[in-house]
Amino acid sequence: MLPQRDSILALLADEDSDTAGLVQNQLIARGSQIIGDLRELLPSASGRTERRLREVIAQIASEDAERQFGVLCEYIVTSRVPSCFARNRRVFGE
Repeated sequence: MLPQRDSILALLADEDSDTAGLVQNQLIARGSQIIGDLRELLPSASGRTERRLREVIAQIASEDAERQFGVLCEYIVTSRVPSCFARNRRVFGE
């Protein structure tokens, strides 16, 4: 649970989009380790707060998926291509 729960919800509800944007960026910077905590806030959020919270969760999830895809690609590139694919190396960019 996020210790600043009420403050986060209040700042995400702020009419000033610059303030809310700053809070969103700070939450996004904390990364995937807080997604569970952010999802726990959803039942307490509504309207603008809920929308902004969902945007933060989506952005973090997207960045995490992109990172994981990069790791997978790196693994594929650095791994030995199985012999059954050797004749199709063009497909793998080799």
